[in-house]
Amino acid sequence: AMLNADALEESTQDTYRSGLRAWGRFILTYGLRALLDEDTRRKNDRILMHFVGFLLVTPKRGGGHYAWGTIKTYLSAVRDYHIAHAGYDPTKRPRVRRVLKAARKYCVRHGRARRKWALNPDMLRAWRRTLSLSWDDHVRWAAALLALFGLHRVSEYARAGRVYKGLRKGNIEFSAERDADGVPKFVYVHLERFKNDVWRHGMTLKHFRSHADLCPVEALWAVLQHDRRPATAPLFQLSPRRGSTAPRYLTRAVVEKYT
Repeated sequence: AMLNADALEESTQDTYRSGLRAWGRFILTYGLRALLDEDTRRKNDRILMHFVGFLLVTPKRGGGHYAWGTIKTYLSAVRDYHIAHAGYDPTKRPRVRRVLKAARKYCVRHGRARRKWALNPDMLRAWRRTLSLSWDDHVRWAAALLALFGLHRVSEYARAGRVYKGLRKGNIEFSAERDADGVPKFVYVHLERFKNDVWRHGMTLKHFRSHADLCPVEALWAVLQHDRRPATAPLFQLSPRRGSTAPRYLTRAVVEKYT
């Protein structure tokens, strides 16, 4: 069982379950108890440090080794397991944190940690100069601006798997007030669910038109003003491949490739 399982995204729950299975393999291998005793903290430190090392050197079932992000998330699963069943967090200890930092350096050195750079206005302006006037570039540009100014995660606007849970066309609501050129003065973005939404109440963001070169309202309007798809369609749709009529959507792989 996990702490506040209902408050976690399904993908996070799946990763935590995988982490607990790895914890189970570790304790069975070395004959340990699944729940660490709070009174033996120094011993717990050694066990958790050993667990981090176990993840670093143990091959995955599908081949390869665990990445740094996976190791960190698996340790978070062990943390939640102990908080839910024993009421304390054994991973907060300074020795465990130092080992985690050392593990990260090891993963970076061996290419098992991917460094992600945050988008910023200068990067977007430089990227914009490389884009054409094609439909797909309009879609990518609108997605990038919405992500930057709305602080959206990729899973909230791009398809990551077979089941799409992100923004849909009906989640975008333009204002009835228009400027002289016909562009709405602001837009509402309705998030039905997001990663940190513990109570699943959703949230509505309001973006005003800035008349600047980086304006999410203008970018969204350029994509959606002539869109005739139903409101339930995923927000960002790419043009079909040559010789095909099947729709294509913005995916996590496309975002990582172009941003």
